[in-house]
Amino acid sequence: MGKVKDTLQTAPCRFCGQMVQFAGDDDLTEPQAQEIATMNCSCDEAVEYQKEKNRKRERIKKCFQALWGGCAAG
Repeated sequence: MGKVKDTLQTAPCRFCGQMVQFAGDDDLTEPQAQEIATMNCSCDEAVEYQKEKNRKRERIKKCFQALWGGCAAG
């Protein structure tokens, strides 16, 4: 039997401690669940963390595109 996906879970934001609900796999570790909660929290610290993480993703994406051109799409 396969693992259950998208069950309702709760975990605390790592910055404010507010419990955040999200749909996720049953087998998430506590750090993984906290990361998802933090990425979905609206406290000021979490929002800044989300922005920085997204900036890093964009820089990495641009580096891949510069190195491999169209091959890195997606």
